[in-house]
Amino acid sequence: MSEQALTTKDQTNFVEFNFAELKTRFDSALSNGQRAEIRRVRDPDELDWLPSFYRLLPTGAHADRQWRRIIFLLPFARQTDGAASLGAQLAKAKVSEARLFQIIRSNYPNDFLYLRRILQQVQPSLDWQQFGKMLYYWGDNTKRHILEDYFLAAKPEK
Repeated sequence: MSEQALTTKDQTNFVEFNFAELKTRFDSALSNGQRAEIRRVRDPDELDWLPSFYRLLPTGAHADRQWRRIIFLLPFARQTDGAASLGAQLAKAKVSEARLFQIIRSNYPNDFLYLRRILQQVQPSLDWQQFGKMLYYWGDNTKRHILEDYFLAAKPEK
């Protein structure tokens, strides 16, 4: 499996990276112990102390918050090309609005801790190419998109 090298330009405009391949690499290149080590961290910043975190980092990438967010959630969602958005899957799984707003209104790292709990509960199958980009560019707009997808999917059809 090839690793993608990142250039400085890629890090500022990160639309080309294959996050689905990163998920595949997590599932196939790491041992069970290494995957468990990532799954057990209490918050994304603890990843800095794990060798398996650095094994997953793309060539040229720095161990920054953007990569911690992605690798922190790799164990908790399966990969399916073209899967429904996270918000739509949360609505389908009948996750309560209160839990969704807990994520939306929290700041780092609590928003990711709440998101991880929901992913553990729902066990979604996501398109990691889209989900990885969302995590990489995490912010108010991303949270708004999750919320919008949730309510549009939960809306009863006429």
